[in-house]
Amino acid sequence: MIRNLPDEATIERFWNNVDKSGDCWVWTAGRCQNYGRFGWGPRTARSRTTTHRLSMILAGHELADKQVLHHCDNPPCVNPDHLYLGNHMDNMRDRMQRNPGSCKTRGNSKLVAGQVRIIRAWERYPWMSRAKLMHTFGINKSSMSMIINRKIWTAA
Repeated sequence: MIRNLPDEATIERFWNNVDKSGDCWVWTAGRCQNYGRFGWGPRTARSRTTTHRLSMILAGHELADKQVLHHCDNPPCVNPDHLYLGNHMDNMRDRMQRNPGSCKTRGNSKLVAGQVRIIRAWERYPWMSRAKLMHTFGINKSSMSMIINRKIWTAA
């Protein structure tokens, strides 16, 4: 969450780290898991965020509790025209559509690893109840509990 918006000099520093020579505007400075990271402000009240989120904020979008997703599927891209707002479920759905091999199932499971990560992260999403998750993924209360408590899908 961003505590304070950057000043003009910081915004200029941000854009100086972006290569706009191609269709994707690529973040050229620090990255974590291929996503650009950017921080500003004094150490005691430092704001940090991913560069694609900051790009959308600077483009005038209100993010609230939304995620910023890529149409271009290029994590270091900060071109606001390549970005859109969604939620975690939208992000997982896009991932499975673009790269189905990245979400492998196990044995006769009806779930894929990405869905298991969503289930385990359910507490971070106050709008998503356990009942809604169970209905969405077609699992029962027992399976839900075993997934959350890592009795099954231990490596996901």
